[in-house]
Amino acid sequence: MHSGTGPGRILLPVFRRNALGRYSAKHGRSTVASLAVDIDGKDAKHEDFSQPRPFEEIPKPRFLPIVGTLLDYTALGPYSIEKMLDACVDRYRKFGKIWIESFGTKATVNIIDPADVEVMFKHDGRMPERPSLEPLVKAREMYKRSIGVANLQGKEWRRIRSGVQSFVMRPKSVAQYIPDLDDVSKDFIALMKELRNEDGEIPDFQNEIYKWALESVSKVTLDTRLGCLERNLDPQSEAQQMIDATGDFFVYLGKLVFSFPLYKFISTPSWRTFLRSQDTFFRITQRHVDKTIARVRALEDKDELGSEASLLVSLLGRKELTYQDMIIMPIELIMGGIDTTSHTLVFNLYKLATNPDKQEKLHEEIMSVVPSSGEITADALQKMVYLKGCIKETFRQYPIALGTARIINTDMVLSGYNVPAGTMVRYNAIAGILEEYFPEPDKFIPERWIRGHEMQTNVSPFCILPFGHGPRMCLGRRVAEQELQIILAKLVQNFRIEWNHGEMGMKMRLVHAPDQPARFTFIDRS
Repeated sequence: MHSGTGPGRILLPVFRRNALGRYSAKHGRSTVASLAVDIDGKDAKHEDFSQPRPFEEIPKPRFLPIVGTLLDYTALGPYSIEKMLDACVDRYRKFGKIWIESFGTKATVNIIDPADVEVMFKHDGRMPERPSLEPLVKAREMYKRSIGVANLQGKEWRRIRSGVQSFVMRPKSVAQYIPDLDDVSKDFIALMKELRNEDGEIPDFQNEIYKWALESVSKVTLDTRLGCLERNLDPQSEAQQMIDATGDFFVYLGKLVFSFPLYKFISTPSWRTFLRSQDTFFRITQRHVDKTIARVRALEDKDELGSEASLLVSLLGRKELTYQDMIIMPIELIMGGIDTTSHTLVFNLYKLATNPDKQEKLHEEIMSVVPSSGEITADALQKMVYLKGCIKETFRQYPIALGTARIINTDMVLSGYNVPAGTMVRYNAIAGILEEYFPEPDKFIPERWIRGHEMQTNVSPFCILPFGHGPRMCLGRRVAEQELQIILAKLVQNFRIEWNHGEMGMKMRLVHAPDQPARFTFIDRS
């Protein structure tokens, strides 16, 4: 396979495609299922990586001026943005563990080898740089708002990050919200029982999950219940407007990021919809933030704040943070926590529903730790190792994001190639579905992640990184993990969950979403 990079040799995987359409490969010097290919057309017995090769020889598809490889993801090409994970698998099948992609004029080195991923993250330093989401930056600058911690770099990023992470990244701080999240989950279960039809399904269950996610993350960030879990929530309610705006945000941000940036020159329909979603969400959330700040200030004046704690209370005590900082942090955590946590929950329910033996094993664990009428506690969650294994295994098969990127700050060698400082390098999440790293990758085996279990798979921790890694790890990680553990425990405790609608896949909208409605059947457990 010619890489378009000039003479030389590259190592390509030999693939087989299984019945479920997943790809698997055997790689490495010690296996016979690897093939050395000379891209001059000459056969080669083996490849010698003792001397790193030039950056220019990294394999890549054909580039076009200005647009790069964007046309490959349009009607004129073989791929689509919605199925970008499949496109990455195909790129890997053609080029191996490293290749260059270019959406427009900015080239990105894609890596999947966990050894390469480890090298990239171990050179993060104190202030790692990640590429900004340009449409989001432009939109927020237009309205003179903070561009947000995810888009900031250098000392300004570190100032805000250090001011908030002590609350959201410390397990003890987040654990104080377990009783509140348990209450939200109970209310959600009660709502589900009211909404079920005679077939045991819940109409528009995906939207109900969005409501649960918004109610949960708002309680943590604002210490406020928004009232999302009402049976007949008004479509024009603030809660539903926030949910709808979040959906538009991710859909249209994805379209703007993975297309030619016409929005920089003219006001396109996608750009206008994206701006409306941002303005709606920002306006409503800022009102709730201001209410919470006023309430906290009043309690402080009366010396009645007591033990009340929330993200905003924590932020108000940090003198280095401005009012704009205090507004943007809850907004980013809430907006980022609705789609990602909701879709991850759907993928978890799907894997449990289609693997009833695993679901029953999880039910046994939950009931041994938390009786039907009992409260979920931090100690109970600590004991649910099989529950955590189910979540990790779902992340392996259904990565919520394609990966994460860095603008590397030093020269490094990746997969035998020199990659200079200043290059954008993206960790690609497809390693989790490859047989090279996970035997029988299409099987749902939570036991892979249970320490000491005979089925434990010993792989590099850099194979599966759903929340990223290092100083720029996702700020919402602890909150999201806790929310997922509590709601899954409650759902499996109360219902036997079934699925009768064919195979569920993923579609890309900046993060992955289910490619069909969440039509589960919920049967009461006696």
